[in-house]
Amino acid sequence: MSKVTVVIAEDNESMRASVRGLLADEFDIIGEASDGIEAVDLAESLTPDAIVMDVSMPRLGGIEAARRLRQRGCRSAVVFLSVHRQRRIVHDALLIPDSGYVSKSDAGQELADAVRAVTGGASYVSRSLER
Repeated sequence: MSKVTVVIAEDNESMRASVRGLLADEFDIIGEASDGIEAVDLAESLTPDAIVMDVSMPRLGGIEAARRLRQRGCRSAVVFLSVHRQRRIVHDALLIPDSGYVSKSDAGQELADAVRAVTGGASYVSRSLER
């Protein structure tokens, strides 16, 4: 059985490395982007099973990048990874079909679970945000 393929879209290089470290044993990291435009281009060319996408990135934010991908027919599941905890931002992100939302402070414990959930057809929200 082949591994789930993942693209990481995160503008902070050290955070991108952390995400890679959290996921690399279980998932096949097939690409990395440092902004939203790059994320859209990579997702369209590589068609990953999932994209782990920061909400706030240069040139194009993660939510808008995911909207563009859906408009263009990309069906990759999306896990939004963010420091933002405001209900409005979480709500806007979860309006994207096949998505989940993980707080960066919860990533160490929850990111792999979130990728598994969204690629399996479920949604996911960090437990700390459900309160």
